[in-house]
Amino acid sequence: MSETNNNEKLIKILTGVIVVLSIIILLSGILYIHNMKTKINELEKNRKRY
Repeated sequence: MSETNNNEKLIKILTGVIVVLSIIILLSGILYIHNMKTKINELEKNRKRY
């Protein structure tokens, strides 16, 4: 009985870790894309000056 209860806790912990990691990866990807867009916009503005 305690074996299955232990396994259920482990599965819940693992799924929680996976969900948190995927959220972190998604957020960092969104931030990366946003930073690239702002850099591209700055480069475009600088190119129009010359």
